Amino acid sequence: MKTEQPVIRIPLEGTSPPGLFLLRLDFPLSEDKLAGFYRDCSAQRRERSRAYRRPEDRARCLAAGWLLNHAAGQHAGMRAAAPLLEGRDRKGRPSLPGFPGVHVSLSHSGGWAACAIYDRPVGVDVECARSAAPGMAEMFMSPGELAAYADRAEEERLPYFFRLWTAKEAYLKAVGTGFSLHPAGLTLELSGSSLRAESVRENAGPWGFYGGVLDDGSRLALCWKRR
Repeated sequence: MKTEQPVIRIPLEGTSPPGLFLLRLDFPLSEDKLAGFYRDCSAQRRERSRAYRRPEDRARCLAAGWLLNHAAGQHAGMRAAAPLLEGRDRKGRPSLPGFPGVHVSLSHSGGWAACAIYDRPVGVDVECARSAAPGMAEMFMSPGELAAYADRAEEERLPYFFRLWTAKEAYLKAVGTGFSLHPAGLTLELSGSSLRAESVRENAGPWGFYGGVLDDGSRLALCWKRR
């Protein structure tokens, strides 16, 4: 029997947009809930969760795997009696073996797990609300972004930083480079529901973009390749 969880589907504008799903995690999680996540996610996800030392991180990893199965059934109609197999494509992005036309992305942080699913490359990132460590802005932003950051009022800097952080992580997941492309070498232009990226490697865009703030202050970003 599938575990019932409070899944949130974020409505996105446009024709046939990606599926974007969130799962709220209220720690400490009950043993029954943890057992349900473990039972209803893939063997690959269970093995991956063992790499985390902290119980909360293992729980987030398992929850993301559970959410992937839910999202696949809700968005793509891929309902299965057993959890879907998880793999990696040639760029290291999450994949569903046997469904080469389906692209997925996962993220988890704080009290949230997020999953995006689409028929083109897609990336999602969620980051819990927290302060930025000293030097993070200089490490993560391009020179132009850093100048814009410095010009902002003190109370505007942290929201600006995390909006860029999540957008960059989502974009790098979608293109499949990860941090082999250094974030400081990447400049993003965010305009409404579009994202344009400029880096030493490429000038790509526009991509579809969605960014939002969750009810606990966490930041969410989604990036997808437009049709």
